[in-house]
Amino acid sequence: MKWSEWLDSWGMTSLKIKTPFLDAEWKPQEQDKVAAWQLYGKRPVNPS
Repeated sequence: MKWSEWLDSWGMTSLKIKTPFLDAEWKPQEQDKVAAWQLYGKRPVNPS
């Protein structure tokens, strides 16, 4: 099982932050994933 599949199986596909002064949610999109791989200079064997 791939790390992304394990995270998906537990419903961990976004980051939610809720504090008295901040209420935000970030859901990475395909463009975010591509940019992250470009930043680290490596491509996954199977990015899906």
